[in-house]
Amino acid sequence: MTTTESVRKELKTLEDPTYREFHSSLIPGANNILGVRIPQLRIMAKGLAKKEDWRTFVEATDTQYYEETMLQGMIIGLAKMELEERIHYIRLFVPRINNWAVCDIFSGELKKTAVGKGKETVWQFIQPYLKSKEEYEIRFGIVMLFHYVDEDHIDSLLEYADLFTHEAYYARMAMAWMISICFIKFPDKTMKYHFRPDYTSYHVAVYDTLTGEFIKGVTHQGYSDDSMWARGQAWAIYGYTVVYRETKDVRYLDFVQKVTDVYLKNLPEDYIPYWDFNDPSIPDAPRDASAACVVASALLELSGYLPAEKALEYKQAAVKMLTSLSSDK
Repeated sequence: MTTTESVRKELKTLEDPTYREFHSSLIPGANNILGVRIPQLRIMAKGLAKKEDWRTFVEATDTQYYEETMLQGMIIGLAKMELEERIHYIRLFVPRINNWAVCDIFSGELKKTAVGKGKETVWQFIQPYLKSKEEYEIRFGIVMLFHYVDEDHIDSLLEYADLFTHEAYYARMAMAWMISICFIKFPDKTMKYHFRPDYTSYHVAVYDTLTGEFIKGVTHQGYSDDSMWARGQAWAIYGYTVVYRETKDVRYLDFVQKVTDVYLKNLPEDYIPYWDFNDPSIPDAPRDASAACVVASALLELSGYLPAEKALEYKQAAVKMLTSLSSDK
């Protein structure tokens, strides 16, 4: 029995049909999921990473199931090796990534063992992925940038966001996620430059890479530079809710209400936003259910920080969003 066959046999003892159905619904097109939960996979990965033949499994190309690929990625992040060898295995693994879940778990595993061991070396390594035309290669690069949202790299990240034009869904969602992290980690900078006077959000703020000076605000993923892109506004609402939670600074609580109120004021009757509030094809424009989910979550948390009347307004809005999202429409 090969190492891969042995791992597959163990995985099948852990499969959960109910979890398989649920998890498959989150990963479009995936038809090879056994239904093994991530904590169980992590336990397996830690055990396999300690074995002498872990390289045999990581290098194997005869995998059949989603969980086998996930395990390979986890082991690359967990096994003891020098950074040069780890980068070799990362390069080997990235082309195998074919869904957001494997991409994001794998990237998370590399925070300490790769980025933590050679931050600038890994920074240079991921640059080609940030220019890739492949959806999950570029998503891998962007999710790796989450480890670089710091003073030394923030301007480079924002410059990259400004130049980003990839049209693939999961690449674009990774970019929106990265920008939301920038909101959270650099709230004063983003609060000052990422918003128009009416508190609608730009997709990207462009800065001079040498001086750090603000140049302009633009929107690549929304309808226009002057429009309110629903997903960007949603992440701003969620991001500044988190900033207030972590700082308890009332400036952020005041600001997030202004960003929220302009969003709520422009919602359609069912509280599910159009993808961009200024799309001239409304009411025939596409809706953005993901933005509604993000905002509903933020509003439920925000309602716990505000006086009774405002808290009730936000809670009722969240309930309307969740009711519409769970309907058959």
